[in-house]
Amino acid sequence: MNGQGITGRAADTKTKHGFTLIELLVVISIIALLIAILLPALGMARQAANKMNNQTRLRGIHQGIVMHGSENNGRFVGLHPNGKVITDDDDGWGWMGSYGVDPANRYRILMRGKYFSPEYLVSPVDQDKEVWDESSDLTLDNYSFALLNIGVHGVGDWWDPRPLPRGEAEWKDTLNGEAPMISDRAVIDTRDGNYQGSPWVPDAEDNDDWEGGVAWNDNHVTFENNVEVDKTRYGDQANEIDHLFLDEENPGATNENDMTGLNAHMVYRTD
Repeated sequence: MNGQGITGRAADTKTKHGFTLIELLVVISIIALLIAILLPALGMARQAANKMNNQTRLRGIHQGIVMHGSENNGRFVGLHPNGKVITDDDDGWGWMGSYGVDPANRYRILMRGKYFSPEYLVSPVDQDKEVWDESSDLTLDNYSFALLNIGVHGVGDWWDPRPLPRGEAEWKDTLNGEAPMISDRAVIDTRDGNYQGSPWVPDAEDNDDWEGGVAWNDNHVTFENNVEVDKTRYGDQANEIDHLFLDEENPGATNENDMTGLNAHMVYRTD
């Protein structure tokens, strides 16, 4: 009888192990609280990783441009060794063309030379782009980044009407840490008037909300939270505040021939 009593009490003791409903709710609440704390931190970590990845791509593109320049008398892609703009697809001289001005064409030249892989041309947060395939033509769908505008600002001597680049002062290997050369895009689509801003602010309606990466001519890269950057210099022209996508020296300019080339003016497309 005593043995049965002991066995019964042992059995009763075993059945008392487990969580009550209140304990389960407390555990669930703690887990939910931890998730609420960790999710923003994970999002920030993902954002930081994307920014670092983006900076790596911008730096890699600039390094490719510099390597191309080392084989081109120090002149960067889109220019001939003497500093004149490439005028046609065959890198010939031509007379009226400005093939080297278009960023897509400059990227095509870099891709042909295999100065970096096509993955570098697409921002890690740009969901609208596809990595370029060698079997197809390189288009706006294959790159995320704007380049310094080297559109013509005039012509050469009377005997040489080929275009002179407006960004000639810095579109070469100057190691100038105050000259932006490449950036995340920002452009008004001239075909339908829609704003196509930085992939970092996909819902922005104008440049006021722009942010993105910028590669400078000494190969350092920054992430800017404003479309205006401090202290740029192009040749002998110093600028205290410089809008990355406008020519402030002639802000009403709509024609490349009227632009000065004395400040940052990134271009993503030329049509």
